[in-house]
Amino acid sequence: MKGIEMANRHQSDRQKQLRKKRHECAFLFDSTMANCLAEVERDEWEWAIEMAGGNVSEAAVLTGINNIPRNARALWGRSPAQALDCYRQWTNQKATRK
Repeated sequence: MKGIEMANRHQSDRQKQLRKKRHECAFLFDSTMANCLAEVERDEWEWAIEMAGGNVSEAAVLTGINNIPRNARALWGRSPAQALDCYRQWTNQKATRK
């Protein structure tokens, strides 16, 4: 199990470095993914989402954003459109691997 945990940790660190290099932000979307509700700077969101144990609505409150629905999603990107596009590509790749 330790090897898996270490590999996941390294992957997480690589993703954080990539987000920093690309100047990405977190964009919070409603459950339909049709409306971008907020934008949060990378450092602030990484801290908040970690403190909230991965709960998007709790993390939003930690950053001072209220009224985010419980089923909101957070996506990384340089713009809301780019974040959605990346998410759609990821879900398509995931579906074709099955």
